[in-house]
Amino acid sequence: MKQQLNVLEYMRSIAPAPKEGFRKSKLSDWTDYWLTQYCTNIKQSTLNSYDSAVKLHINRVLGDIDLKDLNADDVQLFINSLTMGIGLDACMSPKTVKNIHGVLHKCLAVAVHIKLIAENPAEMTALPRLEKSEIQPLDSKELTAFLRAIKGHSKEKLFKVAVFTGLRQAELIGLTWDCIHFDEGYIHVYRQLVKQKGKGGSFVFTSLKNSKPKTTTAINVSHILSEVCEKKVLVIDCDGQQNTSRFFSDKLPETGVEQVLLRSEVYPADALSSTRYENIDVLVSSERMNQCAERFNQLSKTEQQINLNHLCDFFENQYDYVVLDMPPALNCITENLLRIADGVIVPIELGTFSIQGIARVTDTINKVGAAFTGCFVAKYDKHNKLDAELKTLLDNTLGNKVFSAVIPYSRIIRNSTNYRLTGSFQS
Repeated sequence: MKQQLNVLEYMRSIAPAPKEGFRKSKLSDWTDYWLTQYCTNIKQSTLNSYDSAVKLHINRVLGDIDLKDLNADDVQLFINSLTMGIGLDACMSPKTVKNIHGVLHKCLAVAVHIKLIAENPAEMTALPRLEKSEIQPLDSKELTAFLRAIKGHSKEKLFKVAVFTGLRQAELIGLTWDCIHFDEGYIHVYRQLVKQKGKGGSFVFTSLKNSKPKTTTAINVSHILSEVCEKKVLVIDCDGQQNTSRFFSDKLPETGVEQVLLRSEVYPADALSSTRYENIDVLVSSERMNQCAERFNQLSKTEQQINLNHLCDFFENQYDYVVLDMPPALNCITENLLRIADGVIVPIELGTFSIQGIARVTDTINKVGAAFTGCFVAKYDKHNKLDAELKTLLDNTLGNKVFSAVIPYSRIIRNSTNYRLTGSFQS
């Protein structure tokens, strides 16, 4: 117990809270603390946008108000001031105002959840109406002029990929040779390259936004197996984003599962962490997982198999179920991990391109000799007619491989990983 208290004292020393507690503190004290202590499991680019919203706008207008005294009228006046451009160089767009309100709402939602305040004063704010502007793509004449203008430019190839694929900037600069499939004629985009905030910040690879459903699924399936079915479960986080590791483990081991796959002298137990759930353990990942596919491919087939056997031998007789949270990338590590699985479940967000892409995913699963158990729809909006049509298209494409149960679009589900809650604990 003494060691635990020392740890808590150290954490409080590097992220100090007001001595009198947050109930008597300013909103700015809480927002700063929320950014450093409750936003540790989001992408760097998202954290940068949260930080800007808090420091440039929320704290500027509302920061001196006591947290307990902040009310809905204060929030509404703040939002209106952004729309009108009061204290700013210009009026803000409705989308920017909505984003800033979203950050404030998330921050205050945590304060409600841990009982610092009784209700969220940002809950009923009237936001400016979003009017979607129609995208105006280049016509053939403009496209020809553009291609002529970039000819010979040092970034000509990059510009051409951008204009013919529509990739975002971070996705473009995040492309590596393993993304390019010349024989099949397609580019596989599974990560992006973003710059960390601060002067001299380094560039880091992060996964795309669409990796969330698989992580949420791995977490909740593991919880159901352990709590409802009373089974012993091992979760293996194979994604360098570390969302599953951070959800389950309060303190990550220095060794990640990628070291187990690369070095025969490293044992799975070195990457093992207990969790706050009695029947769940987790083999954690680290950021190095994103770069280890090439190194794994350089090992001989014998070395690869030995390391995979170490992993399988570790959990063979200790656990009833092993749940692998896989990265979105299809590479040599992914393929070898698929081979050791009894079945593969694929979450899918409805969209024409994702439905077309599921065929390629199932083909890869079959090629490596794994069993495609099925797929399910995540973020399903029952009020959206297009979702219903796309769900029917998916059913017609895959038949009984599509699970009848769907995960609806829900703010509660979306926020669950931020609060570190599983589905069973959501009200």
